[in-house]
Amino acid sequence: MATSDKIDLSVVGIPPEKVAAALELNLVENLCRADITPLEEAQGYERLRTSVNAGTGQPHTIEEVALKVGQKPSYVHRRLKLRLAPAFFLEAVNAGQVSATIAELVGRIPDPKARKECAELILKPQDPAPEQEVPLNVEQAK
Repeated sequence: MATSDKIDLSVVGIPPEKVAAALELNLVENLCRADITPLEEAQGYERLRTSVNAGTGQPHTIEEVALKVGQKPSYVHRRLKLRLAPAFFLEAVNAGQVSATIAELVGRIPDPKARKECAELILKPQDPAPEQEVPLNVEQAK
């Protein structure tokens, strides 16, 4: 299901007061799939973070998201940053050419233009030394 899809839970008989809890449960369940890509995981965390907490009526905090999915808040925060990497770079992550950790590093760069330039250099470094990996590994990318 695309992240923009809306689910009409009234069709399956969920009372309106239980919709937020049902959506939350659905998001958490999807995040526990074994075949989830790093980008799908990051998008799921964002959907859960921005959804209404059934208990408080407020959006979830990163700490709440982390608790619900069994991860550390720092991990969830890093995954959320991954979403900011350029689309072509995320495709390289999904293809297994680049690690999600490197995409998280790229996503932390504040300027979108600099993120794009950095991603391009990681995929195709200019004048790589003979011992340098292409694309760059995490240490080289740092």
